[in-house]
Amino acid sequence: MEFDVDKHVKSYWDKFIVQTDSDEEEFRDTTSDNSIRTSKFLSGLNLGPIMPELNKHYSVPEGKEDYPRRAMFKTMVYRKIMKIRYYTRTQNYLKDHPDEARELGFNTDANGNALVPNHETLRHFEKIRLGNEGIDAIMELFCIKVVGEGNKLGLKIGEKTGTDSTPIETHNDPDGTYNGHYKREMVKAHITSDYDHNLPLAKQVSR
Repeated sequence: MEFDVDKHVKSYWDKFIVQTDSDEEEFRDTTSDNSIRTSKFLSGLNLGPIMPELNKHYSVPEGKEDYPRRAMFKTMVYRKIMKIRYYTRTQNYLKDHPDEARELGFNTDANGNALVPNHETLRHFEKIRLGNEGIDAIMELFCIKVVGEGNKLGLKIGEKTGTDSTPIETHNDPDGTYNGHYKREMVKAHITSDYDHNLPLAKQVSR
């Protein structure tokens, strides 16, 4: 059985956006008939379940870093949901849209300009600070939380699962290798999902 991996990964993140990090306003879930922009949606992502893991990747207490770690993480999710391929484009877009940068959790200066990290800082957060190991650990924590909440609702997550693999093209990434079949530098992502609830449960990346 084949399915759209990109769609499932996007759906994976959407499944977690169910609670708000702030009490400033009531958070509302969205539907196809009642949608809001991605940055606003992500402003309600409760990062409590993953903060112990995220904090491991910083040498200073939360609030002492140059850019809020919660905003950095939400920006990573934002970039993937929006399918923004390049970090430079992410940087430029958020600078041009300070309202969205603010919703993701970044600060602004007195003139309303978003204090957005440059593209190298965005890349470093994903590739170096977290890396595959950190991202995998965070995904596992999210999965544990979602499965636990599902159990409370009587959902039997994990009874019908399947694994699908898809090639991911790499650019200037030492983890990528040339694949003669696909004729490109790439890695392969293997994603195991719950078919009943359209929920990715685990992933593994191989060359």
